[in-house]
Amino acid sequence: MATPSPILLGLMRAISPFTLPVARLAGASWLQLCLVPCLVLCLVPAPVEAQFVLHWGKPATTTAAIGGTVRASDWTVHHEAAGEASFLDMTAGELRPLQMDPDFNLAQRATALGGVFDNKERAFDGDPRTNWLHSGYKCIWIREGCRGIFATVGTNDIDLGGQFLVDRVVLRSGLRDPALTVRDFRIHLNPEVPKSLWCCSLMDPIVADIRDNRQQVRDIQISSEQRTRFFQLAIGETEVGWEIQDIEIYGRGFVERATYTSDVVAFDQPMAWGHLRWSAEAGAGTRVRLQTRTGSDDEPTSYWRFTGRVQDKEEVSRAQYENLAPGERAGTSYDHEHWSFWSEPYDLADSSGTQMLSPGPRQFFQFRVDFQPDTEGGVVRFVELEAWPPAAAALIGEIWPVQTTAGSMRTYTYALRPTISARHSGFDRLEISSPSFLGAVQQVRIADAAVPRDVELTELHRLVLRLPHIRAGDSGTLIEVDFEAQVLRYGTRFDGRVWNSAQTPRMAQRVDPGDASAEFDGNRVSVATDEESDRLLRVEMSLAVLTPNGDGINDELTIAYDVFEMTSDAAVSVGVYDLSGRLVRRLYEGQDGVGRYRSTWDGTDDDGRALPPGVYLLRLVLGTDGNSDTRTEIVHVVR
Repeated sequence: MATPSPILLGLMRAISPFTLPVARLAGASWLQLCLVPCLVLCLVPAPVEAQFVLHWGKPATTTAAIGGTVRASDWTVHHEAAGEASFLDMTAGELRPLQMDPDFNLAQRATALGGVFDNKERAFDGDPRTNWLHSGYKCIWIREGCRGIFATVGTNDIDLGGQFLVDRVVLRSGLRDPALTVRDFRIHLNPEVPKSLWCCSLMDPIVADIRDNRQQVRDIQISSEQRTRFFQLAIGETEVGWEIQDIEIYGRGFVERATYTSDVVAFDQPMAWGHLRWSAEAGAGTRVRLQTRTGSDDEPTSYWRFTGRVQDKEEVSRAQYENLAPGERAGTSYDHEHWSFWSEPYDLADSSGTQMLSPGPRQFFQFRVDFQPDTEGGVVRFVELEAWPPAAAALIGEIWPVQTTAGSMRTYTYALRPTISARHSGFDRLEISSPSFLGAVQQVRIADAAVPRDVELTELHRLVLRLPHIRAGDSGTLIEVDFEAQVLRYGTRFDGRVWNSAQTPRMAQRVDPGDASAEFDGNRVSVATDEESDRLLRVEMSLAVLTPNGDGINDELTIAYDVFEMTSDAAVSVGVYDLSGRLVRRLYEGQDGVGRYRSTWDGTDDDGRALPPGVYLLRLVLGTDGNSDTRTEIVHVVR
């Protein structure tokens, strides 16, 4: 039963001194007086106090509209090792891929970015008081020989910690003694770091080869469009030696990749997931991917230690793993037993709100944003998720049959098996939605017994059923819905959601695919078609003979066509041709996706003139990058 809201309770107390005398005058008893407001209150949906809105980033107007308890986080807050922020600009309260500052020395900051140096790090520290000093060498002294005037002993390598477009390199040498200025040197850049950074010989290709340098501060412009992570400087032979105060590396453009991974968000109990919202933009050529995952414990990674018995290992906590000696560590792995894999990327066009893809109910949640910028960057202003206590501990759904003929209207059975405990509210509404066309509901069964077909809503791609309140005592009971549908594309899904209509706001819980019915073998909610690659169009005409004489009978022809087995919009044209193949009327030309469409023809040409009686060809053509389909029908025009 719904709980009276505090406002209504206050209103009852306020009006009772006035309603009692009126009721007594009307002959009402105390019991009748109490029953009336109770009945009124029972009709008011119970407010839900346990709804949460998780919000990261800038404040958003959607938060106030959703209601519930808001947990707001700044992008820069990371408390756990599971969170990460790399190569991001978060100074404006937004996530943006890092764009290279022309004065940002990548070499000096390489360690902070995760890079490493060889043993000549003082050449990259930005301090002119520390030097890389060398007494010089001649190739005749080097056992392994030289390549030209260059040898391994004269190289300095660095891992920048990420891939960057290098714009220029500044070499500062001989600042204390001009005689020790580096005369001959060359520069190698590579997108990948060699397997062993410090064992490497001279590497190719060469992006700069400087000979007889006399400048103590030499600024070398780099024109390569190749992203760089590994940098090698090789110095030519000299008996005098050299001193290098600093090697500075400056970038341009955006980093190749920037990633934000949130901390693991923990709730007091497993939660159902609502809509995911965000505000994001991607520049030209830039990819911005948002993904989610959910878990039943607080650690997505499994940590292992060797037990000392051959290669035997056992799982330990993260804290225990970090305290192990390197030889005791047996590595890490993804905890796929307790955590879902990262979801498919969400479509940025659905930023106003889309159902969270990761499974629930789960107690732990995490998301990540991945930027792959091109000439223009991208931005994510905020990410927001709804969460609330679930109506059921688990909801498993299944569709049958799982094989069909594309475009045919047939009967399907949606099976649902809930797991509900006493602490769950249960549900009394079931929604089935699909990109296919949904028809009439034929029967609803609970525990094999037919119940009334109480359809609350019927739309082209969605239907909602009223059910008896499914509670803890109904846990494990099979619910089946027989309904008609027309599948137009291979892999079409039938998604289910349930909710308790007494709750405000309405909080729908998603049904996960699985083995809901032992009678069905599919264990899935998607349907395959047996004409996946052959048929793209199906055409229906309202009549074969058109008599456009104004009598209201067969004056207009309706052409209905279905487009199916498509993953994106395709070019479609509908035209009328005479028997010589000449186009006499263009009825439609545009881009269509999967679905049903209609065009009409009244027997006239493109100029509105009546065409003479005869036989005409109605032709529909659909074309995609990888396939096409044409349908031709005969139409007789009689006047």
